[in-house]
Amino acid sequence: MAGLEVEISSAPPSSKGFVPLKWRWVTERTFGIFNLFRRLDKDYEKTTESQESWILWQNCQMILNRITK
Repeated sequence: MAGLEVEISSAPPSSKGFVPLKWRWVTERTFGIFNLFRRLDKDYEKTTESQESWILWQNCQMILNRITK
């Protein structure tokens, strides 16, 4: 999968109540940002390569916006 390692985290089974999960905020932030770009929010792409290209383009736009601020 693109040379990435996937880590799945969950709360310990013995815990009660709210337990913050490791790296959860990064995932939530990423998907929240993707929702700002309509093309990524809707499933328009027919191939995974096309979807990956749009995600890369969106990330480039985000980086440029941060640099120019």
